[in-house]
Amino acid sequence: FNTYSISNNKILEKIKGNKFTGNNLLNNVIKIIKSSNFPREQIEKLNQFINDRDSFINQVKETKDNLEKLNLESDYETAPEVYEIGILIPTEKKLNTSENINKILEDFNFLYNHLTELVDKEKKEVVINRVDNSCLFFGVLASIGVSGALSIVLKILKCYKNLLEIQKLREQLKEKKGLSKKELKEDDKEVLKKKVNEQVKEILNELEKKFYKPEKENKTGRKNEILIGIKKGIKKITKHLENGIQLEINPPYLQEPEKLEEKQVTNENKENQTVTFSDGTTSSIEEYKEYKEQLKINKKELEEYEKNKNIQNKIIEENKNIQNITIENFNITQYIEVKEDNQKKEEEKNNIN
Repeated sequence: FNTYSISNNKILEKIKGNKFTGNNLLNNVIKIIKSSNFPREQIEKLNQFINDRDSFINQVKETKDNLEKLNLESDYETAPEVYEIGILIPTEKKLNTSENINKILEDFNFLYNHLTELVDKEKKEVVINRVDNSCLFFGVLASIGVSGALSIVLKILKCYKNLLEIQKLREQLKEKKGLSKKELKEDDKEVLKKKVNEQVKEILNELEKKFYKPEKENKTGRKNEILIGIKKGIKKITKHLENGIQLEINPPYLQEPEKLEEKQVTNENKENQTVTFSDGTTSSIEEYKEYKEQLKINKKELEEYEKNKNIQNKIIEENKNIQNITIENFNITQYIEVKEDNQKKEEEKNNIN
């Protein structure tokens, strides 16, 4: 529950179930224990809390069962290679106008275009897969690679925390050096600008190292143009993050395959075409061959599950550290420098001529 996405947490909060899950549950239990020095009162309150939680879970299960009877099933992605990118737009700040929504989706599409071209080797358009009314939410399906690339891009949010620390330290410096406000403002701007662009450079280097494959590059040789496009996309989407929108990456719900028991053969009777296992059971040799094939398939399924689970855990861990960071009212985008690609300029010049 502690790794729940922002939108899932909003749903829990809306149906008043957040107090029964994850860290909130732990904090409520601690609060109950600290509320009294008498064990009897503590036990009574804990029992009441447990009853309330059980009642909530039963209501959710009943609601789910009733919805399924109406052919309304859960809309969760289960294919291991497909993730969902969520775009959450706050309604309380008047960002939910058609003009703003169109601009947000347009700018996200710009970033998405370049990430898909870098990772999947083809430029893809944003296709809205799901709209959720628990909050203004747009869901976009993406590959594991593109989702991983976006989680790297979102490290720009960490930059906000670093900048706040820098600002705090430089505020302390004011008193010691006695600098004028104008000197400090200009000096601060250069320091912050340097730090932001260092962070963006690190993001681009990590993306290039992980996803750029020279042997798979398309015929136009667009590496520089793609990376510059991603940098522009970071600047565009960061502006919206500063205005209050949030991005999240939702992994698919992976179901662990059941591990087949590997039976040991103690005797093989070729005359009767049977095998005997260590547990005393017997099987025909033909059935045993089929069983061995099932074991091989099962082993591959378990290995694939572990591989996808490890990727998923890494993406979840990366996003857990940044999903609660908000950069509202902090204008990072003013510091991001984007230089035009010389190759693109030359192409545009030739087209004009």
